[in-house]
Amino acid sequence: MTFPIRRVVTGHDAGGRSVFVSDGTPPDTSGTETANDFGRSELWHVPGPPITAHSGGEREAGPWQLEPPVGGASWRVMRLPATGEAAAPAADEIAKDPRFDADRPGMHTTDTIDFIQILEGRVELSLDEGSVELSTGDCVVQRGTAHAWCVLGDEPCVFSAVMLRTAGDADPSHRGVGPRSTTAPTGVGPRRVVTQIDEGGRSTFASDGEPPNAVLLEHGGGMAYIDVWQTLGPVTSPAAGGDAAQGEMHLDPPGGGVAWKRVVIPPASVLAGLDGRKLAEEMAARAPGMGEGGHHDPDQPGRHFTDSIDFVQILEGTIRLTLDDDAAVDLSAGDCVVQRGTWHTWTNLGDTPCVFQAVMLTTQPL
Repeated sequence: MTFPIRRVVTGHDAGGRSVFVSDGTPPDTSGTETANDFGRSELWHVPGPPITAHSGGEREAGPWQLEPPVGGASWRVMRLPATGEAAAPAADEIAKDPRFDADRPGMHTTDTIDFIQILEGRVELSLDEGSVELSTGDCVVQRGTAHAWCVLGDEPCVFSAVMLRTAGDADPSHRGVGPRSTTAPTGVGPRRVVTQIDEGGRSTFASDGEPPNAVLLEHGGGMAYIDVWQTLGPVTSPAAGGDAAQGEMHLDPPGGGVAWKRVVIPPASVLAGLDGRKLAEEMAARAPGMGEGGHHDPDQPGRHFTDSIDFVQILEGTIRLTLDDDAAVDLSAGDCVVQRGTWHTWTNLGDTPCVFQAVMLTTQPL
């Protein structure tokens, strides 16, 4: 991936129809297209707890802030250059920022849950105790832990980051259910690294492996659904959330929270040859919640919308996103969509599976 980034934003017209609002590079984007330099693109900014799917927009002008406002969220793509050292602001900036450790270059902490997806390159993630090497396709759930990033090799590292800031009245001592281990890996889920603050207050790694809630449908022609992380309710602290119980996979984020999902959609030509009855039976048995929630068009299978702001990023393959009146865009790997409670369908017109991730922020109905 190079900068600039393609971002598609959906919304509603004056008549309530689902439409495309914009398609192009976010205005708050910096960095050259090919150089090994720092790059950043602000894809969406929610300045407080989201009320409806139309909440948020472009970041307000002014000094760049690492964290979103209290109760808010930010979605950005970052490129770190290969310098051989931990990524860090200038020394004079570190001295003024209490989130950074002046004695450990690059080590910093934010009051957020961060969903990190490595898009290109290799990077080392270091905590108080231990480090891991990450590469393209790996995911990180960063839960308010002290950490530093150091690019490995000669090429820059590009990653996507959704940061969820805790609410102003949150309980910082709250702990969610946390990650569960995977007993039967499917091979379709990504590598997921989860961090934690242990009982001694040290930042450590809690798990490393495929998320346990990954369903590869036997009768789906390669169709798969993966829960990468669930906050399981409002973001009450960076340690909120975890893996829902086995089989408890839902379309809507449980508890009115935030969900990080990954979806694999086979080509339309493959889907056309499937046994619909067997697929429906398997879905009902293995992931019944995926067919519930949201709003579905009874006359057009696959057409639906959810009461949420969805940050969607195409990771592999191509796919067509269709809204009302057959308005459509074709998306490919690297493209991003801010889906704002709009009726839509996904159609894979290519020859290979399409893989995309979606972070869904629950909102009130429009």
